[in-house]
Amino acid sequence: MGLIRLATSRIPVTAMSMNPAGEDFGTLKPRPVERLEERLRRLPWRTPQWPRHEPPKGRWGRVTGWVVALLTLGIALGLFLVMGLASCRADGPWEEIEDARSISVMPANACAVREDGSAVCWQWEKGFPRDTQEGEFLSVSLGLRHGCGLRVDGSVTCWGEAIHKAPEGEFVSISAGWYHTCGVTSGSSIICWGNDSEGQATPPSGRFTSVSGGRYHTCAVAQDGSAICWGDNRSGETTPPPGTYRSISAGAHHTCGIRFDRSVVCWGSGQASPVRGRFLSVSTGEGHVCGVRLDQSVVCWGGHSPHYPPRGQFTHVSVGHDQTCGIKSNGTITCWGKIDVLVR
Repeated sequence: MGLIRLATSRIPVTAMSMNPAGEDFGTLKPRPVERLEERLRRLPWRTPQWPRHEPPKGRWGRVTGWVVALLTLGIALGLFLVMGLASCRADGPWEEIEDARSISVMPANACAVREDGSAVCWQWEKGFPRDTQEGEFLSVSLGLRHGCGLRVDGSVTCWGEAIHKAPEGEFVSISAGWYHTCGVTSGSSIICWGNDSEGQATPPSGRFTSVSGGRYHTCAVAQDGSAICWGDNRSGETTPPPGTYRSISAGAHHTCGIRFDRSVVCWGSGQASPVRGRFLSVSTGEGHVCGVRLDQSVVCWGGHSPHYPPRGQFTHVSVGHDQTCGIKSNGTITCWGKIDVLVR
């Protein structure tokens, strides 16, 4: 029987075995040690070689090359067209005006009156009237498919649909709604003409200082400062809060007014709460509202998309649908929003 001796040291743990003839069977190692040594021998003791990405060869390589070339050409052509259109796009006609007196913006078109009384108009969308009558105007007010201008002699001239022919008489101010127009006469009464499907062109009797036409409703400020509205009231647009007002602006389904303390209050639907502060003027449109503060900065709110006005000092602001324009203190006009001019 052979004698087995165990080594008591920690590493390595070995054992010697000999047969009765004195033959050495070798050193015996525990199996875990053998596995560790085998793994160490298999390690690649050299700098690893990272695989290289070579282009595919053969038919697939040619196809890949054509695809890359076509994509590169398409991107280059796209950049060329974008830069070309940007350089060839005509500037807005309002950018040429440096002496604006008033401005009127609607969802499809806009007009501005210069200091010499001439009117400059442009379109946001096709199919809407943009031409004005020759002559000198104090102001221009636009509807959806018509426009009216107040001349220096107090008469009113309208263009567009034949139904919007203005009545005779002397007016001090006018305001076009979507499909009708109203004006304050020299005697402080209100006369309206055009579409009267919801009673928006049937004003009450009384003495007024200003009037504003909306889509299917009209609002005015009486001489005692109260706000009076008539026409469609399905959204509450003709139910003003009590109080005294300096001015009023009727929009699509809502109305806003500046109170005597110059705060803004709005009523109707589709309208967020107005911002705080004191205002010189306010303009309502299809969905959003903009106002000129006492410091002549412009702030906007409401609508389906944000309308961030530019910085600067403004004297007037007019709101359409996706576009807004304002007259700066130096007489220039700035427009923002969707202001791609289709026809000048």
